[in-house]
Amino acid sequence: MVQRSYAGLQRETMLMPTPIMNFAGMNLNQHGAGWPPDTTGDVGLTYYVQAVNTSIGIYRKSTGAAVSTTTFNSFFPSSVGSPCDNNNQGDSIVLYDQYNQRWVIFDFAWSGTSNGSFYSIAASQTSDPTGAWWTYCLHADNTLMNDYPKGGVWHDGIYITANMFQFSGSFQHAKVWALKAPGIYNGTLTVQSITDNAWEAWSILPSHAKGSTAPPAGAPNYMYALDAIFWWEFDVDWTTPANTTWTGHSPLSVAAYTLTASGIPQPGTSQTLDSLYGRLMNPAVYRNFGSYASVYLNHVCDVSSRRTERWYEIRINSGTSSIYQQSTYAPDSHHRWMGSIAGDKNGNIALGYSVASSTLYPSIRYAGRLSSDPLNQLSQGEASMVTGTGSQTSYNRWGDYSCMTINPVDDETFWYTQEYYITTGTNWQTRIGSFKFTAPTPPDAPTNLTANAAACNQIDLGWTDNSSNEDGYRVYRGLTAGSLSLIATLPANSKYYRDNGLQRRTTYYYKVCAYNTHGESCSSVSSVKTK
Repeated sequence: MVQRSYAGLQRETMLMPTPIMNFAGMNLNQHGAGWPPDTTGDVGLTYYVQAVNTSIGIYRKSTGAAVSTTTFNSFFPSSVGSPCDNNNQGDSIVLYDQYNQRWVIFDFAWSGTSNGSFYSIAASQTSDPTGAWWTYCLHADNTLMNDYPKGGVWHDGIYITANMFQFSGSFQHAKVWALKAPGIYNGTLTVQSITDNAWEAWSILPSHAKGSTAPPAGAPNYMYALDAIFWWEFDVDWTTPANTTWTGHSPLSVAAYTLTASGIPQPGTSQTLDSLYGRLMNPAVYRNFGSYASVYLNHVCDVSSRRTERWYEIRINSGTSSIYQQSTYAPDSHHRWMGSIAGDKNGNIALGYSVASSTLYPSIRYAGRLSSDPLNQLSQGEASMVTGTGSQTSYNRWGDYSCMTINPVDDETFWYTQEYYITTGTNWQTRIGSFKFTAPTPPDAPTNLTANAAACNQIDLGWTDNSSNEDGYRVYRGLTAGSLSLIATLPANSKYYRDNGLQRRTTYYYKVCAYNTHGESCSSVSSVKTK
């Protein structure tokens, strides 16, 4: 809880909003295949689409009702005769492209290792995910496995990144792809790709654009990876592919942090959970504010032997990335990890994550900040989406990612999906929920302003304090009703003011205004003549 104090009185700022929608997603026993679930999803005009290893669920936003749940192997046609048929292996990603009002879902696929690895890719033919889809089988590599793929929507298509491994387990390099739009939404798959052999090119995140304003035409997709914040520009030339460029830049310096491989404890079991340290977490939400753009990033770090969340807002001005704000969120003794972060159209930020300790079952929470809050703080505190009632046994892997995204209808409502347990064991559950920051408002205006001539050079003012969210009061005075100047600033809850040193037998005009950081609200003007 964040508080501000005036003259011994305390006023609470707005706390993190509670969920609007909060409903069960898919679970292992009914829909999943193995550990971890790799919970991902996105929100469209009417539906929320979730994916886990290895199933897809479509839900109505308004009710949380499941419209359909199906496996990837059933979702993708098996009659095509491609290596993707019935060979979906997981690491799925769901994207909603609000600029074309289309959905894209993909996961990796392979059959044996002799012909390398593939992506099973589906693109909806309309904004309705329950309707028809185009499906594609993209050959990712002749010999290597396309592990830990991530995706993002951009002004010219869909961008994908992956860590390329030998099937025997050795990391080789990073690879990035661009899938051209609108062709992908019309039955045509046009692709460009580039590899990067540098050591820092590990678990790269592509920018995933959200918001009513698309990235500028011609802007490269900005991509990021962790140690410091490494960043690249993938600038695709669809007309002349030979002119496509992949440009690495000097890393962004960040505040010092510590990484640890230590596991996260749970109640009632010696099984600890993997924090998946050493990489940025999905997705890298990009938002174009016009004069600048923001990209929101997060990863796990260690504070006093606790795994907890480090987050960043990167700002892009004239094609250059820089850190605008950053912070580590560690409000108590619990561990927080597997985060996902996004920002709304007002510049408010929300970060969702798992939270657990030896006394707290793995649960789902989220924290955030208003754009008006002091920089480098999640000042609105923390809210709960669901409190777990079981621990995971037998396996230490706890997801590769969760997903925070934004409703394209109002560009303000956050939607988050993450895993948890109802019963100790191995049947993971998932949750889907939404919340929205209430728009900050000025305080209510004071009423019943009275002005009494107490003496020849003194006027006493009184009023009714109607507000619960004012920072204080301002008193204005003038010799005419239309020409008032500020004469005093008072603390919150004030109801009186004595104005001294006035001229005898002179009429003065007053108004009193309650104010906070979002504006002021004023009483009507009152006048009185000194004695």
